Amino acid sequence: MTSLILAISLLLSTPNDKALPWCSRSPLAEHVVADFKEIVEAEGAEADMERRLYDLSRLPRDSVIHIVDERLCERAARAYYRHRLGPTPRGGVFVMRIGNRYAVYGANRAGEWTIVSIFSLQFDPIVSIGR
Repeated sequence: MTSLILAISLLLSTPNDKALPWCSRSPLAEHVVADFKEIVEAEGAEADMERRLYDLSRLPRDSVIHIVDERLCERAARAYYRHRLGPTPRGGVFVMRIGNRYAVYGANRAGEWTIVSIFSLQFDPIVSIGR
């Protein structure tokens, strides 16, 4: 019995040699980046309202940057899934820096909508929106 418990504990404590990536390899990344470039650069009352919804400023297009640094994606994933019960979903998160904000997409859903969360640069939550 003791050897069985020891064997199980060794299996559970063995580190995973192939850690999954924290940064998502989503094929939609280019589309999402283009959407946010349009949001931050657009002019007019409707564009201003959409930026207020995301708590973003009017910025040049090149202020929207797709993040692929694994350490930053890990921080973003931990903030994004902070209130989710159970294990962190596989597949990582998609992260963009937009001026002084991070926009993070992952597997959190609201019906048919995927949730994008906007965070400060310290990963303090600002707003979450279904898109």
